[in-house]
Amino acid sequence: FMIDKENADYTISPNASIRTTFSLLFRFVEIDIPLTPKLLKINKDDEEYGKTKFFGLGTRFYFGKWMQSLKWSTTTGYYADVQDPTLLDGGNIIFPNLKVFKITGGTSFIFNPNYSFRAVFKQREWQKKSAGSFVPTFNYYFTKITNDTPETNKLYGLALGPAYYYNWVLKDHFLISAGGYAGIGYNSTAFEFNDEREDYTVNGITYATEFKLVLDYNSTRFFTGVNLGLNSLYPNISPGIEFKDQQLFFEVYLGYRFNAPAKVVKTMDDVQDKLGL
Repeated sequence: FMIDKENADYTISPNASIRTTFSLLFRFVEIDIPLTPKLLKINKDDEEYGKTKFFGLGTRFYFGKWMQSLKWSTTTGYYADVQDPTLLDGGNIIFPNLKVFKITGGTSFIFNPNYSFRAVFKQREWQKKSAGSFVPTFNYYFTKITNDTPETNKLYGLALGPAYYYNWVLKDHFLISAGGYAGIGYNSTAFEFNDEREDYTVNGITYATEFKLVLDYNSTRFFTGVNLGLNSLYPNISPGIEFKDQQLFFEVYLGYRFNAPAKVVKTMDDVQDKLGL
């Protein structure tokens, strides 16, 4: 989170660390489950930045030209990198019990049938020819922020906007994908208190942007790639305060395709028949 007040400008961040996710993908369904081995749960700067705990689940569905995503996450433990050296001797302010709970979702329509979003997200398909598409997207979110104070913040919002993505196919097995999204919408921020203060709500305009760059390698069984993304949300939470919720991530993934068991294939056939997919 980036907060800009009249007399203060600071960033509140989790202590970033390596995380691994196990993904199950079959036909139109994707499920992402965080599974990080203890070997990778090593942060040598916990004393300086504090300890962060994270858990989340994600899923994505494809229905013809429609794509639906849904994510749930909980992050506990943040720090503020103070820019003013006169504050706390320029050190970091650690919030070990600052907890952020998020539910985010997105509904997108892919205009060009020759463009494959599945080829970008975990290589669900194999894009054979370069193509791009206009992808209008409707995003919605809920965020709950709590700490060791009587105050609880709840942010509700939605944004609608255009997006465009393009896949460049290089020598059949390699693909570069890039694109972006910009949306505008409405947000409502509730300030709730456990003391004598009265609750109140601030409503306003929200802005959302997303940028993505992906490099993939694909083969019949094995696939791998890297994914660089920046997601930003600019809700209006209070007069005189500029608030930014930004997530910058770098992802390296690799996978292997297995033949699905006959019972799973039959079950999915029945589901697709009932849904008309």
